Amino acid sequence: MEGSRQQLRILVVEDEKTVLLMIGRDLCGRGHVVTAVATGDSARATGGTFDVGVFDIHLGDESGVDVAAGLLASKRVAALVTVSTRVKARLAPTSGLSSSAWMGTTAMSRRG
Repeated sequence: MEGSRQQLRILVVEDEKTVLLMIGRDLCGRGHVVTAVATGDSARATGGTFDVGVFDIHLGDESGVDVAAGLLASKRVAALVTVSTRVKARLAPTSGLSSSAWMGTTAMSRRG
């Protein structure tokens, strides 16, 4: 059905305020219900379950990948996307993009 989208419950975990606001606003604007937090502790403290989690892989002094894996394993999120706006200098030249323009993403989902 054109124009009809499923409303998803989405958890966004990002420690950079500007990026957190951009992702949250975009997803809300697309009709999804978004819970946006800046730390792994806050993510673990949220109630309920989520259809999708969007996780920064570099959360200050904690690994966003570890936070995501824990919530995925406990079935708090059904699927996840990891993002990073950081890039090692050696990656930028091979991507054809400047490091400020590069963003990497990875998607995973729980099986079973």
